[in-house]
Amino acid sequence: MKKILLIEDDSSLIELTLHILQKRGFIIETLNQTDQLFDQLKKNKPDLIILDNLLEGKITGLELAVQIKTNPSYFSIPILLTSGQSLDDSSLKNGPDDYLKKPFEPEVFIQKINALLEV
Repeated sequence: MKKILLIEDDSSLIELTLHILQKRGFIIETLNQTDQLFDQLKKNKPDLIILDNLLEGKITGLELAVQIKTNPSYFSIPILLTSGQSLDDSSLKNGPDDYLKKPFEPEVFIQKINALLEV
């Protein structure tokens, strides 16, 4: 089974996402604060990271994705960035592997996840 790390600070979206992904057999871990991310990655490296762009704190999901991708230990982990804002392709260049605008259809969400996991 594939492990997914969900980084989201909206509890209702966490619940919905857990429901969608667990129903399809994924193992999910969640974080709602970015300061714990690299400790979490050291403990349990996921197969995929789903990362909200607008998180509480000083850093955006896009900036965090760049940090992950520039770290030699974690650059190979695919990242799906989710955001309520539209983002242009140039802003995604050095960070996430794919992007999904909220709100999204569950089937589109699963298609993107499967593509990133090459399932």
